[in-house]
Amino acid sequence: MSDMSLSNGGGRSGEWRAAGQSQGSPQGPSHSYPLLVRDHGLGTALKLLLETLPYALARWGVLLGFAAACAIWAFVAVGGAVWLGTHVASVFGYCWLLGILLLGGWIWGAVLRYTLHMIACGHVAVLTELITHGRIGNGSEGQFAYGRRIVMDRFGEVAVLFGLGALIRAVLRAFHNALDSLGEWLPAPGMKAIVGLLNTILLAATRYLDKVVLSYDLARGGDDPGATSGMAWSIIARTPSRS
Repeated sequence: MSDMSLSNGGGRSGEWRAAGQSQGSPQGPSHSYPLLVRDHGLGTALKLLLETLPYALARWGVLLGFAAACAIWAFVAVGGAVWLGTHVASVFGYCWLLGILLLGGWIWGAVLRYTLHMIACGHVAVLTELITHGRIGNGSEGQFAYGRRIVMDRFGEVAVLFGLGALIRAVLRAFHNALDSLGEWLPAPGMKAIVGLLNTILLAATRYLDKVVLSYDLARGGDDPGATSGMAWSIIARTPSRS
């Protein structure tokens, strides 16, 4: 089993390291890290999914709990608006309804996204540990304990990645709007299909970039999240041209 825990991409990592030295950073972070799982097939993915099923169930439970709380939230919003409109003044009812649904809904969505982001980061930490070492922590920690410890130890990096994900979504929305406008200005046959395909590709290519950066940092044991994240982005951007 020990012969499987080899550094990933030895030739390519040497090439990256040499490139870093040529740019004046001879002591940059190494891109080699242990890699126990080398099969990238569907069977391996399903096996890892089953091993980390508690995290998938936790995500489902959070979504279910938020859905139930959202129903209560809507009942309070509508009920409060009706009561204020009937017993005080209609303007107070409208203000209550708009405040709860707009401002409260935005806060509610942000809390839900951040909660799911924290769970996803814990899940990524567990998956990375299984892929690189074949065990969780020192072998005596549970999945949730290990994931929570990693997320808390790297709370700053996790928060930055949450902001990065929000920024990516905003850029994609702006680009989506620009493509829609272009499709309206150029009513060529099949333009809507091309615009839809481009949006789908961009969404699929950027959806998990923040999780990729976190997994890469965990795999190589980086202790400088800012530098590691920047270098990981550079490697991700150059990988297609080198493959």
